[in-house]
Amino acid sequence: MPTTEATTGLPMEPHGEQRKLVGEAVLKFLDRFEESRASAPATSPPADAALIEQLLAPPPEKGVAIEPLLNALDQAVDTGFDTSSPGFLSYIPTGGLYTSSLGSFLGAGTNQYTGGSHASPGAVAIEQSVIDWMISLF
Repeated sequence: MPTTEATTGLPMEPHGEQRKLVGEAVLKFLDRFEESRASAPATSPPADAALIEQLLAPPPEKGVAIEPLLNALDQAVDTGFDTSSPGFLSYIPTGGLYTSSLGSFLGAGTNQYTGGSHASPGAVAIEQSVIDWMISLF
């Protein structure tokens, strides 16, 4: 797979086929992650010091293929509490809902500022409708 360094000279902004390949790899990762939640323990053994040291390393200067990054993420999320495990019963329950992940992905990708309706009236209207809906549940 090609690195994320685009021909536009913007190494953090893949385009065209690169976006498609990276997006598919991320969605495949999330699908595997979600499928494994049914049997996931609520906590993992203590994190290996070598793994933490590896994860603390600074990022490379040039773009790299997505697979090694997803492999590192896979190892990283397998440490500590698994708040998306059905066995995780915290005081304030959280959830690793797949649809919520996709919503966050869309929000991050479109990058709309919703701190004021003047900046993105449509996005603020959607946010307000969700808040109103949630209020109606209680």
